[in-house]
Amino acid sequence: PFGLPHFSAGMSSAGLLLGVAQPTGTGGFDRFVGPGPEAGLQWMHYLWDWIGVGAEFDYFRLGKKRFPFPEKPFADIIGEASGLSLTGLGRVNLLRERSWSPFVIGGIGYHRVSLKANVLANTPGGQICYVELAACAESFTFVSTVTGPTVTAGAGIEVMLFRGFSLAAEARWRQ
Repeated sequence: PFGLPHFSAGMSSAGLLLGVAQPTGTGGFDRFVGPGPEAGLQWMHYLWDWIGVGAEFDYFRLGKKRFPFPEKPFADIIGEASGLSLTGLGRVNLLRERSWSPFVIGGIGYHRVSLKANVLANTPGGQICYVELAACAESFTFVSTVTGPTVTAGAGIEVMLFRGFSLAAEARWRQ
């Protein structure tokens, strides 16, 4: 009889991740950038029927967002960000021998994020003076890149569509 596969010890899987990255209010980051696309590749190996370990490589791009410069009412900032992360993951499936399974996932890794901010005058013909450069212009662009550890946690549900192919939906938090 036809049967859908389930997770079992020794099984490995590779996956393509597609989704939307949404900045959070941590430190006001959501004021600078908006949501944008995220894509990744994931590999998992199941040590036991319930538990898998693996790695994930992600790229995300947070969209442009314009907002008033808080301390300078004559200037606006347009921010955008992009980044890469490499994360070691652990996953626990919550059901076994079914055609679907809810799961929890978490991990730690390393990231590199670039933030680009374009500061521009918001009045016609206006200029902004940047003291450190001893220059005035209609706009200035600043790029800052940070690297460091990253932590992720999430939950989702995976459905086996047919042998060797499944579809999952999950929500993740990443710091």
